[in-house]
Amino acid sequence: MKVANNTQLDVVEDSMKSENLSITPEMLSLLGLDPRDFEGIDLENISLDSSDNESLVAIQKIEQGVLRMSHHVPPEFEPIFQIFLKHESGNWGEGEINYSNYEKEVRDLHYENEGELKQILRVLPLLLIGDAIVTRNIGTNFGEELGHHHVIRLMLESQLRFENIHAITYASLVDHLPESVVSKKDKLEMKLSMLRCPRVKAIAEFMAEYMNPQTHSLSERIFAFVILEYIIFAGCFCVIYNLKRKNKLEALTQANSLIARDETLHADNGIAMYHVLTKLGEIEPLDQSVAKEILAEGVKVTCDLMRYGMDIEIVGLDNDDMETYIQSLANEMYSSFFASNVSATVHSGSAGIELPYPRASNPFPWMVNMIVHQLSNFFEKKETNYIGTLVYQDSDDDDDDDVDF
Repeated sequence: MKVANNTQLDVVEDSMKSENLSITPEMLSLLGLDPRDFEGIDLENISLDSSDNESLVAIQKIEQGVLRMSHHVPPEFEPIFQIFLKHESGNWGEGEINYSNYEKEVRDLHYENEGELKQILRVLPLLLIGDAIVTRNIGTNFGEELGHHHVIRLMLESQLRFENIHAITYASLVDHLPESVVSKKDKLEMKLSMLRCPRVKAIAEFMAEYMNPQTHSLSERIFAFVILEYIIFAGCFCVIYNLKRKNKLEALTQANSLIARDETLHADNGIAMYHVLTKLGEIEPLDQSVAKEILAEGVKVTCDLMRYGMDIEIVGLDNDDMETYIQSLANEMYSSFFASNVSATVHSGSAGIELPYPRASNPFPWMVNMIVHQLSNFFEKKETNYIGTLVYQDSDDDDDDDVDF
């Protein structure tokens, strides 16, 4: 009979042990630590048994560096880590988009319904510019400010990679437009729409304002970027899903399903970061009145774009319904930020919260909890199924003049 061994396992051999940690500046750099933060501390002779305050602080920093290197996930960062895992599981590339019928479908749509095609030519530049803004913000702001949390850094790096895929895909969708319908000059003008179209420019200026760490707190900037990921993009996605209901432009709608899935997780990540960082005391909680002001700005520029820039009624979408839809999304987002649940997402509910648009409810049932069921052969088409929060579901309901953006 085996006798239970209650002694702790000695995992480090005697030959590997040392009373002192003997940390060198090179080792600190490998752990992602700045040797200058340890000036004045005798790292050659520091030990785990040291009791003075300076040594304890140094050991704690070194321990954090080791944990980051081993991808240890602190419990408080678990919500963000779960979003990261979902995000990575949906890995895809622009090369998976099926362009085989794209040019023909564009030509057919130009012949059958020029107004619908014009909507797409207006939507694509905004999505392209929006992704560029997000990419810049991660690279110049969030990545620098929050990268010391390795779980947040993992997610932001993953998001940055996906945003680049989105930008490549949008640019490719523009480049694949047949020149018999859209000239090279028009394609260039589409990509320069931020400089030429007042409604698109207004959205770019709104986001630029909330990229500035000199004028806005990190809490406010996280909130504003969830507005972009969840509300502003959603208006564009709605226009594209309206085409999907009519089985038009397969390449565009396939890409939209994949990108909408990703943007949902990016919004969820922003909400999770806010809750985690406020709980840790690293950022100040948002004042609800300030949040409503920022949200009102975001809703206004989005509704103005849809009403005056997109002329969505051409494709059978009512302007007032679109405004109500945008407001209903604003309610969902607002309640998610001010819910008590740390792992809140954009569909956490609004119990006990005074909503900014209390009368707004979603007028587009086909945009609610949409899950794209694609029971296709694995080798013929990549699945775009998604098990996140802001997801989209197909519906069988089918409910040209130049316009100044």
